[in-house]
Amino acid sequence: MMDQQLSSHHALGSLQKTYRDQGVWIVFLVFVLITIFSLVVLLDSLDSIWYFAFLIPMVLLFMLVLVWALHRDRISLRICVYEGGLVYQNRHENKVILWSDIRYIRHKAVVSYTSYSVNMEHTYVFRSRDGETLLTLEFDGTWERQKRRIAEMIEQAASAMLYPPALAAYQQGQDCLFGDITLSLWGVSYGGKLTPWHEVKAFTMLLQTIHIKRFGDSRLKWWFQQVPLWRVDNVEVMRKLIEVAASTHHFKIQNWHSSSNRTFCGVPPVRGSMLSGSPSQAYLNICQRQT
Repeated sequence: MMDQQLSSHHALGSLQKTYRDQGVWIVFLVFVLITIFSLVVLLDSLDSIWYFAFLIPMVLLFMLVLVWALHRDRISLRICVYEGGLVYQNRHENKVILWSDIRYIRHKAVVSYTSYSVNMEHTYVFRSRDGETLLTLEFDGTWERQKRRIAEMIEQAASAMLYPPALAAYQQGQDCLFGDITLSLWGVSYGGKLTPWHEVKAFTMLLQTIHIKRFGDSRLKWWFQQVPLWRVDNVEVMRKLIEVAASTHHFKIQNWHSSSNRTFCGVPPVRGSMLSGSPSQAYLNICQRQT
């Protein structure tokens, strides 16, 4: 079925990257290590006859587990990213998604702090023009790094398709909607209020929120004047339009979003510090950069 889908979608182009769920092979590796350890221990405690009597069922069990692992690997999650789209395969469905099929991208990050690290749970939702959910990816940003890279590749490729028409609409004076935030030649709208570009002092894009600081705002007011990131569509496209506005109106952009260290549409984004430490320490870091 996968071959039939690929042969009918020549627009996908060459393969860029493949993600496969390796969880089943981790379980298989643990089973092999436990088996080897058990055989070594029994070798010292049993005579040769009883040892081989125990070895035979262990070999049979090993073969059964190997067959199970091969079967689970065949039906496990697999995502193949191509030049023109992706192929998504799991136990229940196989589907092809072109970059042009994706119209809305939302990213939600849930951050939890410990004494030694910052743990992030990510959810990416990719929807079509009519609002249909095409793909949802959920993963731990600390441990599932390969899945995170695939999600970022998909976001980047789809955003590259969405950016040119958004830029054209912006330059023609049309409103560009990004969920709770709207950009136009006149300014940025959020919460039902328009802030002209000449009143904007800085944009700060954190892992979970977007902060818009105006001239004259106190640090406390600026901190509570925020838009949740998960209520904003197409963050990468919006980021590039904000950079266009910043080049004209000369306000600061600070990008601490999870994808801020990679290029987009061939242009390196503005770099910022990585968020670390406790929420209070993060706030102090922000204030230090603002002063």
